[in-house]
Amino acid sequence: MVKITPTPRTLIYSYVIASGMARGQVMSGQVSRERLVQIVNADRAALTAILNAEYNPSGAGLKNAGQAMENFLAVIEPTDPTPPSVVRR
Repeated sequence: MVKITPTPRTLIYSYVIASGMARGQVMSGQVSRERLVQIVNADRAALTAILNAEYNPSGAGLKNAGQAMENFLAVIEPTDPTPPSVVRR
């Protein structure tokens, strides 16, 4: 198994991608108010942790930012695991 050590730059890139995924969910119009609050809170936490890691680099800061990104990704994981390319009958 290959282990990739996150850097502030890789975390920022991951955040930008995840943010686009979250935006797509919100733009679909199928996100409840409760879920929207969860998405926004996870987004803010991830961005804050990543910016802290960027401007005040430390091992603990990078670990915190990585965990915040994992939490954000968990929140925006699609609620329906069926890929959109699958035709339902």
